[in-house]
Formats: sequence, C-alpha cells, structure tokens
Amino acid sequence: MAQIENLNSFNAWDYHCPPPSNPQGYRDFDYRIIWGNDGSLTIQRENLIGIKFSANCWNTRDGWMQMSAERMLSNPTSQSHTFSGVFLFTLFGRNQTELYWGARYQINSKLEVLHSNGEIIEIITTKVEGCLKKFDLHYDPSVYPNCTP
Repeated sequence: MAQIENLNSFNAWDYHCPPPSNPQGYRDFDYRIIWGNDGSLTIQRENLIGIKFSANCWNTRDGWMQMSAERMLSNPTSQSHTFSGVFLFTLFGRNQTELYWGARYQINSKLEVLHSNGEIIEIITTKVEGCLKKFDLHYDPSVYPNCTP
C-alpha cells in the first residue's frame, strides 16, 4: 500500500478586495482547504473506492462553518488513481471585513480514504489556527496578490 502523495491538506485563508476598476465591489475572506497538487490527489490503496473530505472552520465572529464533499469511483481499484477537485472553500465577512481583522480562527480538515466494502481505510486530519492579520502563518497572499490586509 504505497502512499503516492502527502494526504494532509493545505489549510489557509485569504483576503479579497475589489479591483481598482470596481472600487465598490465586495471585500471578504475565504477559507481554502486543498489536498494534493492544487486539488488533484493521487492515491493507491487496495480496493480503493473513493474519498470523503470535509472541513470545520471557526472564527470568533461567526462560530463554526462545515462543508464536505466526496469523490467516488464506479469500480474499486488497487492501482493508483488521481481524484480531481479535491478542495473546499467558503467565503465569510462579506463587506464587513473591518469587523474580522484580529479575530481568532481555526480550520480543521479531514480526508477519509474508503475501501470497496465501505470501510474507512485511513483518516488524515489537519488543523491550523491563528489570527486574521497580515502576517499570520496561514494567510495566503498568492490568491489575491493585489489585496493587502
């Protein structure tokens, strides 16, 4: 049972501001949870049938937000398989970003690798936490490089 890729997720947040061409546009934050290579995750396990992935995100203003998805194969495989679209994101703080700066947050993610009989082969969890501010370790400025908190 070879592990093809790191199964931990990349958990981050970003800040979105309106472009100069539309200064009245939205300002908000996003939680981003991505597995594999930009959402393409290659896994090899005996009798692999699919994956389930989820995230619980929290901040001091909104409390908890939950999201989940799954990618299932039509037939089990023991060969390596690449799943696409293995990511989750949600926005928060739309047009109220000034109320969120300095808020504490937490992103908990979980990936479940599923066996053809429905059993969970393995569970991988990743947790990050911090504060919504420019130099936070999990702030990802690459998503919107023209937006500076």
